[in-house]
Amino acid sequence: MIKLKYKGVFDIPDGEGSCVITLTDEGEKKALSIMTHRTLGLQLKAYSHDRKEALRSAVGVLAYILEEKKALDQYHVCIDAKKDLGFNARLENELDNSSLPISPDEAVMLAVVTGMDMLATANAFQFFSTPYSQNAHMVALPILGLPDSMLKKALSQAVEDENYETASYIRDEMKRREQKHRE
Repeated sequence: MIKLKYKGVFDIPDGEGSCVITLTDEGEKKALSIMTHRTLGLQLKAYSHDRKEALRSAVGVLAYILEEKKALDQYHVCIDAKKDLGFNARLENELDNSSLPISPDEAVMLAVVTGMDMLATANAFQFFSTPYSQNAHMVALPILGLPDSMLKKALSQAVEDENYETASYIRDEMKRREQKHRE
């Protein structure tokens, strides 16, 4: 397991109300970029600056309950990934090894609000990490997390750049989504 650091939430220009949450390993060499919607991104920004704001959400209520029960040190957030499916997350109890699924963006929010440890599996880093630079003005986004309109733009750009391997991967993802939508 790899311990994660929260680096921030960033708006995506032309991202249809999407934001990206950036997490790094402790050495800040690799980053994970988790897509979220703008509303949750704004809440996360507010939570990281004003903890009282957190109590106005379900995540904040959960954080409050865990704090009141003095159980925070029993839990951590684990972010995992599957190559063709993207990220998933769990709230894990270290005492009894039980876990509850939680959306990855809300898992990050819970960890930020409570100071709880965030861990990632080797799979998450193997399949979805990118090099991290604190001075970078851009961030790589996982194709699985892109909204459909951004996916179409990425396909056009890949074809224009004659990057046919990426274009093929994007087309496969678009077909997978169409199939899932039909089902």
